[in-house]
Amino acid sequence: MPKAEFNQWSTVEPFISSTMKPSFVADEDDQLRLAAYSLYEQIWRLVPTVFELQQRGTDGDPIYIPSARKCIEATNRYLGRGFDFRIDGGDGDGRTQADNLMRSVFRREKFNAKFGSLKRMTLVRGDGIWHITADPNKPLGTRISLHELDPAKYHPIYDVNDNETLLGVHIVEPYIDPADKNKALVRRQTYRKVVNTSGPASITSELALFEADGWDDRQLTLNPDYKIKPWNAAGFKGWNEFGLPPQITSIPVYHVSNQYESGLPFGLSELSGFERLLAAINQGVSDQELSLAFDGLGVYFSTAPRPSTGWVLGPGSVIDGNEGNTFERVNGVGSVRPSMDHINLLNSELKEAMGTPDIAIGKVDVAIAQSGIALSLQMGPILTRNSEKEDELLAVHDHMFFDLVNGWMPAYEQMVINPVTVEPFFGDPMPKDADAIIKRITGMMGTTPPLISAEYGRKMLTDELGYDFPKSMGEDVIAEIENNSKAQMYDPFAIRVAQELAVDQGSEGIPITAGQAGA
Repeated sequence: MPKAEFNQWSTVEPFISSTMKPSFVADEDDQLRLAAYSLYEQIWRLVPTVFELQQRGTDGDPIYIPSARKCIEATNRYLGRGFDFRIDGGDGDGRTQADNLMRSVFRREKFNAKFGSLKRMTLVRGDGIWHITADPNKPLGTRISLHELDPAKYHPIYDVNDNETLLGVHIVEPYIDPADKNKALVRRQTYRKVVNTSGPASITSELALFEADGWDDRQLTLNPDYKIKPWNAAGFKGWNEFGLPPQITSIPVYHVSNQYESGLPFGLSELSGFERLLAAINQGVSDQELSLAFDGLGVYFSTAPRPSTGWVLGPGSVIDGNEGNTFERVNGVGSVRPSMDHINLLNSELKEAMGTPDIAIGKVDVAIAQSGIALSLQMGPILTRNSEKEDELLAVHDHMFFDLVNGWMPAYEQMVINPVTVEPFFGDPMPKDADAIIKRITGMMGTTPPLISAEYGRKMLTDELGYDFPKSMGEDVIAEIENNSKAQMYDPFAIRVAQELAVDQGSEGIPITAGQAGA
């Protein structure tokens, strides 16, 4: 496609040099997209060469404040917490089998770690990609693999009349030919959807090498002069187009967009629009360090002629000069307060624009943390924005999980079940005050008459705090109360006291022997 006048990478474009754009990509928007992924990740990783800060009078290195990382980590901390799934539909045995296989894949493929990485890097880059593969030569139960794919390798093939209808995906990366290391090649794996009028779509897969300027068949519809240039390299194990098993009806590449916008094929980095603000913060801190350094070292002014031996400056030394000539220290910065106020203003504006309150970063005000209403008001912006991102995460994973249990597992793991649905869900992102929850629930149980039963109170504790009460807990508690009551009735100490009191008062009772009295 020709480069758009404005897109989601326009704000970062001034920071991108021509050398950062990949030469093996022909599409100008794709060039900018891949360069933006790299630059946003460099900002997040505090790579010193990202912002060309001015070195004002010193050869020292500039300082880079991790403002971007703090905001990204705060957002990520409250995004998609407690990710899990439940299986519905089918029959009992089928649900159990699907659940066991899903959790087996999750453990073997380190899904939780990969999901955490995908969440974070989607915030940084703007896009995240899952890729499902399978190896039929592996033992049953271990054939399916889940990969977090670098979005720079992702090149979707859309219907020319509808940029939301996905017809295929190219997974593209540079390749070095062992026989000619100077030859610029590209390794391209392609999935295509073949629409069948008589049934579900089928999926094909192919893998081949191309010359760097001749792999993108999407250009053929826009540029009739574009040439496809396949390349045969010795030892490269590619494969011609073949069909995936018929159970698989969706392209096994799943795209997660950050800050999804309808009609845009790619997401928006969480850092988009804040590039100059981040540069200003780093420049301000670097200037402040320089000012403090110069103030400590001192700058001197003299009208006296330079001594033949040169000036000697140091603690306890005295400089003699001609009468009437001056030699004095120039006063430096008296206070860094104005600089700090400016930097704090920039940081404050950045956090407010990104909806990141101090409490989300870890600066906790106890009064706010203990007040549910105040905490909700503080956390409202970040939680609201995250809930929109979670809608996208849930939709993509709902699709991917459905394909796993109804396509990939029957095709490669020989799972035979009635179709089931796998519903992903997230937990509450807010930390729970267990003491306050228990106090609230037991308070409702302790009113006269009780607002809730003990059984319902235990259910609330299970739902809110995850306690696992045995089914017999109610009967066990009643039995324990009855046993305690009987124990009190036959408490030997209590009986002894009652007997002594009865004797002292001359009442009839059990007589106390001399041995007992002296005991």
